[in-house]
Amino acid sequence: MAPPISGNFVLDISGQEQVEPLTDQGPAISLDMKGVGLATADGSGNLGGSATLTFLFPAAPGTSGPSNGLATAAVSCGGTLAGTVTEPGNGTAQIQLQFTPPPTTAIPTDLGVQDGCVPTAFTLSCVEIYPEGNAYPLLASGGTSPSATAEPTTVPTPTPKRRRRHRAYESVVSDEPSPPVYLSSANRLKCVATGTSSAAVSITGALISADLQQTAPANVSVPPPVTVPPPVTSPMPGSYPTPTIPVLPQAPPGTNG
Repeated sequence: MAPPISGNFVLDISGQEQVEPLTDQGPAISLDMKGVGLATADGSGNLGGSATLTFLFPAAPGTSGPSNGLATAAVSCGGTLAGTVTEPGNGTAQIQLQFTPPPTTAIPTDLGVQDGCVPTAFTLSCVEIYPEGNAYPLLASGGTSPSATAEPTTVPTPTPKRRRRHRAYESVVSDEPSPPVYLSSANRLKCVATGTSSAAVSITGALISADLQQTAPANVSVPPPVTVPPPVTSPMPGSYPTPTIPVLPQAPPGTNG
């Protein structure tokens, strides 16, 4: 199995929701949603972080105004993220993510975009993407993951010869896949919401996608600068000192030494 995801992931989430207060009997409000945040995985299946979600009314076709006749408006609300991630080891992941805005957020009224700023639980079904660039990692032996489609392995089994009759070899299909060996954990997850719920409003419909991209480590060690010694200079031609030649004493003429 692959190592569990860990580190910081940038969250990008967007889509549409249909919401209405729990006590309201009228039609649900359709809201566009987009948001960004930062989620941290601890490597043990737990997630935490924060996000800011923005809700606005979708525009009516061919106009710049909302389709429900209400004033064009948008509201952003920040909140905390908490949840868990389950990785079965086949290149997929299931994420349970809870978004909780501050308690001072306005109460839903079925009249404005603030109806989206409520505690919301998302169930995300994800495909993991690995640093090698594959949705499923390569095996350390150089083959592909059993999740990918591959031709079955055939083992020839000879059949005893009979009188002047030769039968072709039969093939036995081996359906035992090699155990996968993952090189690293996923650094990106592409997800769709398979469930969206809230205790504050009734979410009657949702179409939401999310993308989690791992960020670079925050602590990057910078090596100290290398001190380069100055180059050794040699004297230029012609700059050497003139050597001194000693003068030996000479005997006076006519004397034999």
